[in-house]
Order: sequence, then structure tokens, then C-alpha cells
Amino acid sequence: MATFNKRSASFYYRNILGAGCLLCFFIQQAAGAGLAVMEQSAKELGQAFAGAPTNIDDGSMVFFNPAAMSQTHSRLVSVVGHAVFPPLDFENNASQPDPILGGARLRGGNNHGSLPVTLIPSVYYVQPLNDQFALGLAVNTPFGMRNHYQSEWPGRYQAINSELMAINVNPGFSLKLTDKFSFGAGLNVQYLETKLTNAVDFGTICLQMLNLGSCAAQDLLPQLADGHIALKGSSVGVGYNLGIFYALSQNTHLGVSYRSSVKHRVHGKARYSVPDNASILTQNNVFVDTKIRSTITLPDSVLFGFSHRFNPQWSVAGDIMWTRWSHMQELRVGFLSMQPDSALDLKWRELGVTL
Repeated sequence: MATFNKRSASFYYRNILGAGCLLCFFIQQAAGAGLAVMEQSAKELGQAFAGAPTNIDDGSMVFFNPAAMSQTHSRLVSVVGHAVFPPLDFENNASQPDPILGGARLRGGNNHGSLPVTLIPSVYYVQPLNDQFALGLAVNTPFGMRNHYQSEWPGRYQAINSELMAINVNPGFSLKLTDKFSFGAGLNVQYLETKLTNAVDFGTICLQMLNLGSCAAQDLLPQLADGHIALKGSSVGVGYNLGIFYALSQNTHLGVSYRSSVKHRVHGKARYSVPDNASILTQNNVFVDTKIRSTITLPDSVLFGFSHRFNPQWSVAGDIMWTRWSHMQELRVGFLSMQPDSALDLKWRELGVTL
């Protein structure tokens, strides 16, 4: 029987699983918004979210700036649904030959990607209690991503199906300290769920662990013995948000809000689908179904906005947003089997501000 040394193979595990299981979090997330979902209000979307922290007539103020709630004089209820139709056209023009495969390219054709239509719902409620104090509630999805590729596309070892969704329940209050100045705060209870799948090239893994003769005898050759891994995990985290609203005049408003980071300790399961001829590779309690754990910190952000109304027909508004993406330095998944942790260096950083 062929055997392998777990210690000598551990570096390869880290690379296979780090690239495969973890990179699928971030496929199609190269834009500056990262995992953030800005589609929180139909009204604000209509004006490109300009001046969102100064909004006083839409329920999304609970999310964008809770201080503004005490500036409204009537109950507000907003139920919003955004349908996202993201285009994706994949062409395999830049992939390089893999030396592990003897210079062969990964199999798979062009245009094998699709991003499902995604519905992003939000619900907001604002209730003034008197002229100085108001309560509010927001239920929305401030972070998320979703993509899907066909099972035979060239990047199948990086990602096939990937989903991340953060559902945020955000009660808040606002206190009007003067006619011009208001303060607001809120509590954020956030549920995070992830579902990730990708193919595993057990043929290539065999060549890294055993010798060519042993692998060939088992028909374990690169790209000819694919299995799959599915990761599913969830977590509940807690954060807060703060806001300030200031009316320079009846027609000119300023707003600043801060949303804290939320740390998630994700727990879940890894499930492997291993070809029968690759069972030899699982003998040391690796590539087996097991529990997993990971830590993800969704970043904090600061939003500043202004608005000025010239007349009932014309107004001008703008905002500046900064997000601490440097929280996303590494993504690490720990397996409760003998399998080493898999880690992916992200090294995300702040590129400046979003206007």
C-alpha cells in the first residue's frame, strides 16, 4: 500500500485549499466596494446615494444616519426590494500552463459563468415619539456576494458556487438636542451565512503526495479524478452605529454617521465528495467530512453627506464614504480533522474614499 507523510504534504494542502476553498469568497469582488451592498433604498438609489446621511423623509435613515430620525414629524415605513442582474462573460485567454500538469492547461471552455438574479430586500420603520425623540428599526443586508459557475469551467478548482450573506437587524434611536442638532445611535445584530463549493483535483494532489507509478496505478492523474468540497457556516455578531445631523439652515443639511466593524466567529461543516480511487488519500483523516471554523471581520465605515435645496425643483447633494477594508488581511479556515488550516492572504487596503 502506498503511504504519504502528512507533514511533507501540509504546505500543498494549504495551497490547494487556500486557493480553492477560500478564494471563492472573493471571485467577482475586485471592485472598490468589496463585499459591501449599497442598495439599501430605492429613493437614495435614484440619486446615486448622494447626501444619504442628510435624508429626513425616507426610512433608510435608520441605516444611513440614525440621527436624522428625530427630524421627521410622522411615522415612516419603507419596504424595498432591489433586483440585481450582474453580467458575467468569461473568456479563457490568460490562464497559464501548470508545471505540475507537465505544462498542460486547465480544461474548460469560455463563457461558462453566470451570476444568478439576486433580490436584496430591506425594511425600515421610524416612529417619532415627540418633537425631540424618535425610534427606528432597519432589517437589511449590508454585506453579501453571490456567484455561480458551471462545474467544468477552467476555474472550478477555485470556485463553483459562492454565497455570503449578512442579515442585519438594527434598532436605533434619535434625540434632537437643539432645533439644528440631533444625535442618534443603534445596535446591530448581524447573522452571517456562507456557502462555498469548488472542485478538488485529486489527481494533482496524488502526484504531490505519492509517486507517479502509484498514482497511475490508481488512475489518479491531473484533471481526471476530480472531487468536490462544500463549505457551509454561519455566525451571529454584534456591532453599533452612531450619527450626527446638523441643519445649517432650513435648506442646508449636514450629516455624519459611523458603522462599527462586526466580528464573526463562523462555525460550520466541510463535506467532501472523493472519487473511489482517491480514497487512499484520505487515510490520515484528511479530505474527510469535518467541522470547520473561521473568523471574519466585516469592516467599519464612516459616511459624510451634505444637501442644499435651492427651490422645490432644484437641489444639490453629495457624500464621501470611507471603509476600513484593511480588516480583510487574511481569510483562514480551520478543520477539526487532521487537515491543516487553509489560509488565503488578502491584504485588502483602503484605496481612499468613495464619492
